Amino acid sequence: FLSGNAADTFEMLVDLQLFDQLFPASAEALEHNPTYTHTLISEALRNTDLRIKQGKPVTPAFLFAALLWPALPTRVMQLQDRGMPAIPAMQEAAHDLIAEQCSRIAIPKRFTLPIR
Repeated sequence: FLSGNAADTFEMLVDLQLFDQLFPASAEALEHNPTYTHTLISEALRNTDLRIKQGKPVTPAFLFAALLWPALPTRVMQLQDRGMPAIPAMQEAAHDLIAEQCSRIAIPKRFTLPIR
């Protein structure tokens, strides 16, 4: 993802059905809301590829945030439906999502903090 081919890599992972193994919550969002999720992730990754081509810095924290963001709104709504206020719901949903993601792939703590 950080070599200038993030958008192509994402498409390949989806085509080979590997995205759902690596990012299950986002894959679920892709299944339930394909246009929004695919567009959001693709645009973020195209922008990342462009930054790399321009010699600008990129951070894995942004990539993880972009890849996980589509799964967040549903989680937040579920917590709010149980009576949790918006900001704590967002914080808890982000924390839970990152914790689940870390069980699939290793994300160093220095990147998990900015993702939240």
